[in-house]
Amino acid sequence: MKNKLMSAALSLLIAFGLWMYVITEVSPGSEWTYNDVPVKMEGETVLKERGLIITGISSTNVDLTLSGNRSDLNELNSSNITLKADMTKIYDPGTHKIGYDITYPGNVASNAFNRVNQYPDSIVVTVEKLIINKEIPVNIIYQGKATDGYVVRRADVMMDNEVILVTGPESVVNQITQAIINIDLDGQTESISQNYRFTLCNSDGEGVDSEMITVNTEEVHVDLTIHRKKQVDLVVTLVPGGGATDADVEIALSTESIWISGSDIALEQVGDTINLGTINLADYENNTKLTFTIPVYEGVTNDSGETEVEVAVRFEGLMTKEIVIEEFRTIGVPEGYEAQIITEKLTVKVRGPYELVNKLTARDIIATVDFTGEEAGDATMRVNIEFTEKFGALGILGKPSVTTSLQPIETEE
Repeated sequence: MKNKLMSAALSLLIAFGLWMYVITEVSPGSEWTYNDVPVKMEGETVLKERGLIITGISSTNVDLTLSGNRSDLNELNSSNITLKADMTKIYDPGTHKIGYDITYPGNVASNAFNRVNQYPDSIVVTVEKLIINKEIPVNIIYQGKATDGYVVRRADVMMDNEVILVTGPESVVNQITQAIINIDLDGQTESISQNYRFTLCNSDGEGVDSEMITVNTEEVHVDLTIHRKKQVDLVVTLVPGGGATDADVEIALSTESIWISGSDIALEQVGDTINLGTINLADYENNTKLTFTIPVYEGVTNDSGETEVEVAVRFEGLMTKEIVIEEFRTIGVPEGYEAQIITEKLTVKVRGPYELVNKLTARDIIATVDFTGEEAGDATMRVNIEFTEKFGALGILGKPSVTTSLQPIETEE
């Protein structure tokens, strides 16, 4: 009897243990809710190939209630459950409701659970047309001003990217009209060469939310020249001649000075004056106007913009008179040759003080033709004009010449 009671008690104990195991470990009717299970979007690359982009998602997390054996449910958590929403089913812009598939960890059978509830039961996505590589011009906004005495060459600014390529949703990209760079010029005395970040803005200069925008570069390299400027005088060099010196001439320049800018070294090489050229006074008569081109120096900019200067030449206190010369002296004639002045009369213009010019005659002029080193033949040659001692202050205008002939002397046989 005692053995029967012990057997019955043992059986009862085993049955209770099995019941407890089923209840605590297996429990086939168990339910469990997993909160904030992330949803993975798949196929966004395919959307881009179709010229589309997702701009809004109703939810990226799902609360999921599953039923099954407690032991299987215990293998799950919000991190090892995979929810996948397939975007490849979308072909057009608009609002789309997309379901999602559930994948369980590899150590749990996929049919071990029943889906009791899911919230939300689908994902709502907003899709827009994708604008790819729209060209947006880069604009520079300058703030402040450079130090006095310096010029900023804004017109010559160089950028490695003058346009930014923008890719993103049509509704955002269409708002962007410019990429703005801000450059502070306060106190600047040196040229700028550095990278700047830009802001994508609308036509009013207001920043556009660019969270969903991609660009081909994040920075733009800017080279901006800033040079010192100075004012320089314009001058001409006078060469005395024709009975005139610089004391007898009044020179008037249409532009007497210009502003230039450049590096300190370049400006130092230019100096404080720019010589336009030389005026040989023997070559010009009264009230002559000449045009000179302002020289261009490497590394220096003419900020005044003047490229030519008109120079008026006016002689004061001088008189011009024409004298006809009929007698010529020859020198330097090679041995065995005979020189002949073919020109019989030469009219020259003499200039000098009134009282001397009025008294001058052809007898007071010595006209010489020098044949030194000349070859045989006919040629035009310069005439050297000299005056007798008391008329030494006079001069000749221009470069008088005569026609000559140099021939061998014929010898009798």
